[in-house]
Amino acid sequence: MKAIIALVAFLFFLYFTKPAFAVSVTISDYPSTITEDAFTITASVSGATAGTNYLKIDIFEDGTTNYFGETFNNSDWYGGSTYSQYLPITIQTGVTWSGNIQGRIGSPTTTQYDGNGIYKIRLRRYTGGGGYTASEANNSAVTISIAIPTSTPTPTPT
Repeated sequence: MKAIIALVAFLFFLYFTKPAFAVSVTISDYPSTITEDAFTITASVSGATAGTNYLKIDIFEDGTTNYFGETFNNSDWYGGSTYSQYLPITIQTGVTWSGNIQGRIGSPTTTQYDGNGIYKIRLRRYTGGGGYTASEANNSAVTISIAIPTSTPTPTPT
């Protein structure tokens, strides 16, 4: 009798449980090296709820939370803290969004950027309400290098 009750409870649970779909943000095409010039990445977003979302490019050194960079929002470059100023995209139910996003290094502080080397780029997706998931963004991270030429003083003849 206990087995029948357990089976009925289990079937009841399965019947009324809604499937949970994970959101996936993927960077599929990106430059291996970036400079002070603007760059373009190709990305996709699947499994998100329908509505307007906002995408932000983060550049950072692995193991830190010192993010920098600016994202082009189709009218201006933005690197601040107002999520709705980033690139707006429209998510449709059951449809994977894909497109290009432009980014650039911007003007990072010395805490955020300590010179040429290996960095990561990730894509942060904000919902229409301003929420984002760090693990979702971290799962999109790809490794790049930054190579900004340094100027060498020209010797003057004496």
